[in-house]
Amino acid sequence: MLGFRFTCVVSLCVCLCSIAVADENEAVPLKRLVMFSSGVGFFEHAGTVEGTENIELEFGAEQINDLLKSLVVSDRGGSAGIVSYGSRDPITRTLKTFSIDLTQAPSLSDLLSQVRGEKIEVQSLGETITGTILSIESRAKIDGETKIDIKYVTLVTDDGLRSVSLDQVGRIKLLDKALNRELSKALAVLATARGNEKKSVSIEFRGEGKRDVGLGYVREMPIWKTSYRLVMDEEDKAYLQGWAIVENTTESDWDAIDLSLVSGRPVSFRMDLYQPLYVQRPLVVPELYASLVPPKHDQNMSERKSHLSDPEEIKRSKSRLSGTPSFGAGGGGGSVPWGMPGTGRPMGLKGPPHLPYGSPAIVSGAPQDNEDRDANQDFGNVDFFVPQSRSMAEAEELGELFQYQIAAPVTLGRQKSAMLPIISEDVEAERVSVYNENVLAKHPMRSIRLINNTDLHLMQGPVTIYDDGGYAGDSQFDDISPGNDRLLSYAVDLNTEVSAQSKSSPTRMVSIAIKRGVVYTRSSQELTRTYTIKNSGDEAESLLIEYPLNGDWKLVEPEEPAAKTRDRYRFAVEVPARETKELLLRFSKNNLTTVALGNKSANDRTLIAYMKSDVISDEVKAALEEVVRQKTKIAEFTKQRQQAVAELNAISKEQERIRRNMQAIDRNTELYTRYITKLGEQEDRVDALKNQIEELQQQENAAQRKLNEYLNGLTIE
Repeated sequence: MLGFRFTCVVSLCVCLCSIAVADENEAVPLKRLVMFSSGVGFFEHAGTVEGTENIELEFGAEQINDLLKSLVVSDRGGSAGIVSYGSRDPITRTLKTFSIDLTQAPSLSDLLSQVRGEKIEVQSLGETITGTILSIESRAKIDGETKIDIKYVTLVTDDGLRSVSLDQVGRIKLLDKALNRELSKALAVLATARGNEKKSVSIEFRGEGKRDVGLGYVREMPIWKTSYRLVMDEEDKAYLQGWAIVENTTESDWDAIDLSLVSGRPVSFRMDLYQPLYVQRPLVVPELYASLVPPKHDQNMSERKSHLSDPEEIKRSKSRLSGTPSFGAGGGGGSVPWGMPGTGRPMGLKGPPHLPYGSPAIVSGAPQDNEDRDANQDFGNVDFFVPQSRSMAEAEELGELFQYQIAAPVTLGRQKSAMLPIISEDVEAERVSVYNENVLAKHPMRSIRLINNTDLHLMQGPVTIYDDGGYAGDSQFDDISPGNDRLLSYAVDLNTEVSAQSKSSPTRMVSIAIKRGVVYTRSSQELTRTYTIKNSGDEAESLLIEYPLNGDWKLVEPEEPAAKTRDRYRFAVEVPARETKELLLRFSKNNLTTVALGNKSANDRTLIAYMKSDVISDEVKAALEEVVRQKTKIAEFTKQRQQAVAELNAISKEQERIRRNMQAIDRNTELYTRYITKLGEQEDRVDALKNQIEELQQQENAAQRKLNEYLNGLTIE
């Protein structure tokens, strides 16, 4: 019974804390919300406070980063104070930091076990007992055939040990005030959490008197969406109705707030400011020095009196060991036997060599001069006062941005959605069929050309079309700014059938010109596209035929299309009822090719083909003939040189064969003599061929230089 009573008390504390938070939030309620189509929303709270007050707000743990990045606080009659928020750690980890652990909803016996050794006051059966908790134990009690465990608390009192049954306890009081405060704080954490995913943020407004305050922040929100209904009648009159779809995914209700819906793409990003960050610092291991072992000295066996027995000598020795300036001199053998060479400091000590060990500047840490003293006084005395100012700069409009301001205040409960009317006006519309063979090869699509003659920007979204009092189909459109139009295709036009045929002409050369030895040839090609449209219906059809836009092809007929988008032409055709009509499209494409006359690709066959063209001028033709003549001459030199090189290679192979044979026969034979004679004749021919090859190479190079000079100066338009 007592466990139940204790649980009720804890629950009541939680409820009271929740009510307190709710009351504080009412002081600065949500007044205005701006939702962006980029997935964020700007929340603006406004209200009145008196004196110094804290406002509590609740957010999901995933929203804290947005709050830390964007929160702005306004208190014109006072100043913004501290903004505190719960740790990122789970609520269980926070509860474990208190002296009394409430993470597992402990029973009364569990709570008392946690405070063993503490002094409590217990009221049981009309008696008040004060003592220190020694232990908690269970004792079995037989009630008929049922075994019941009874919890007992053992107290150390002034009269000795007392064991009290918890079933008979009416009240327990902790006598340690600090422990009571810890319990209250733990209960407050439980009250403000109300779930592991919720975090409480406390915003302090500091000031005096009653005054207006406000705060704003950006947080993640679902993008708002739009949907439309277009109603057509027999006279092509159209009525457009548009709705915005919004969701309240926050932790609070919206009560008569001003709602604005903005379509734009402001730069928005997330940054983890909630996670504690630590800078990696290097680990410096202190230097360790081996301790000196005191030496053992033998007894002086001589009868001579030690000089240390002299009182004056003892006084001088004490002076050397007292850390006076005599300590700072010299090297290893100076005044002190253990001095470091060249430093004047004891072994193992670190510090500036110009300051002696034991110097007051090191021991006391006092500033060495007035300048350093002023610097030390300024350090840590940072001025945290920042004067409030109002920005006089205006934000520049970036890209296309438009806004719907909902006329009536919006009331919407948490975790609920709503449709809000944003447009309800008569608009201009025209029935038309649109044919695109990439969509349907045989039939066009029934469509409506919607003209935005309103003052509103129509955001993209689906549209349901009603025609002649019934459902006609669905469509969608991209953003439509005022004055622009869009085609909305919603059904297949089965009354109209379209067939298309293409025909292309062979490439025809238009002109030939030469510039600095490069031949420029221009040619053209034509493409015709014929559409045959058959209207089987009882009413005339207005048809738009779409054809893909290709930058290489230029429209020749008709001169202008009915419309031109980013990637296609649109051609308008009126087809009377039960008739067939044709649409002819003609396109042309100009090609430019270049051939450098000095390259191998400019062979005789290519140049002769140019010279046989009907569009070549006499000057260009004569120039090409001269190029052919010079290239023919160069080719002849090249041919003769290659023949001489081939003969020289053949002689070299023949000589190798003869020399191998000569090694296998007797020098005194007739065959050996014939080989000697033949080698001599071949050597004469080799010398002649080498001279001929060199001469032909020179002639070939000279002819090539002549051709290059001719081509560099050859320009005929």
